[in-house]
Amino acid sequence: MKRLKMIRKAIIRNRYITIIMLFFPLCVFAQVNPQRGYILTNEGDTIRGTIDFRSEAKNAQSCRFKADSTSEYRSYLPGEIRGYRLEGDGVFYVTRSFPVEGISKTFFAEYLLQGGISLYRYQEHTCDYFYLENQKGNVAELRDPEGNGNSRDVRERNYAEASKLLTEDLTTPLELASKPLSVPRLTKLIRQYDETYCQSDGECVQFQYDVKKVNTMAVHLLADVGYDFCRMEIAGYDKSYRLTSSQPFLSVGLDLSFPRYSKGLSFQALGFIGPWRGTGKARMKQGDVTEKFTCYGLQIGASYKFLADKSVNPFVHGGFKAMHFNEMEASYGELNDRGGEGVGFYVGAGLHIPLQHFGLRLSANYYYTQNSMDEHSIDFRGLTIKAGIIL
Repeated sequence: MKRLKMIRKAIIRNRYITIIMLFFPLCVFAQVNPQRGYILTNEGDTIRGTIDFRSEAKNAQSCRFKADSTSEYRSYLPGEIRGYRLEGDGVFYVTRSFPVEGISKTFFAEYLLQGGISLYRYQEHTCDYFYLENQKGNVAELRDPEGNGNSRDVRERNYAEASKLLTEDLTTPLELASKPLSVPRLTKLIRQYDETYCQSDGECVQFQYDVKKVNTMAVHLLADVGYDFCRMEIAGYDKSYRLTSSQPFLSVGLDLSFPRYSKGLSFQALGFIGPWRGTGKARMKQGDVTEKFTCYGLQIGASYKFLADKSVNPFVHGGFKAMHFNEMEASYGELNDRGGEGVGFYVGAGLHIPLQHFGLRLSANYYYTQNSMDEHSIDFRGLTIKAGIIL
């Protein structure tokens, strides 16, 4: 029994290290999605192995590949290889240089259609860009109007761009610009155009793929630090027992999104931990009191970004919050060595700022939890201010 108490105290003393050790393996392995595939070298060779197939944005920036003859992954940048593809008619990426918002960039573009007019796709900050290219190398840049500013302006620009290459039939650019862009719809339109007007350029090849082999879920690591402004009330003990507290906290967790189905929606699970030290007045204790303990728990909910393609994305989120606090020490000498636990909710809003390799997140949240300790009910209400990163 004494040994168990010693272990428990050691865990509490090293609580931050314990939390990080618990979350780190989960976060590392969650980002690996091994798929059979191959790379195409600049020398024309095909090397088969395993591809770490991640989110679409990451797939466009690098290819993590492990050849069958090796035991370690190697990252290839666009230009270092011609391209890569999943086996079984899987997703096909090739090195290309295309304009993005007027700036030429080199990346792995998803190859959708090869023909007299070829079709490529690229995603940046969850915004879809499509590229049409004719046999002479002329390029038209199309943007998804649903995730790229003023829809009318973008659709008019898409019509003007497509009209430069689809000169044989102007109804195709009109139909293309009339609705939001999607891979199946755009591929169908361009293939029909190729088979009608570009037969002399050879067979039209559509790079189809089995959607079951595509990672439609993107997993990201979340890490936040913040400050908690909280009020604690104990019901059934002393109506005037009300303490206030402000303290730092740390949270680490995962963000799960489904970019092929929704650009803004994601689901989040975060573990948090922090010290709590409250002060206030209590009539039964005849004066000022102070209580302190360590608080930790888990919050699970959903988040939605409204402008997923912009450089600053406002978002809202909310969900359930489960909380536990360990042995409570009071300035008047009492000690509750059993702690308490409870559940509640959180809601909030903030800003997501995408950068090249990670994103910054700033948010403010309100929460409420109802906790039990012995025969008492303890209510926590608070406001948290957080800053963190998403990888």
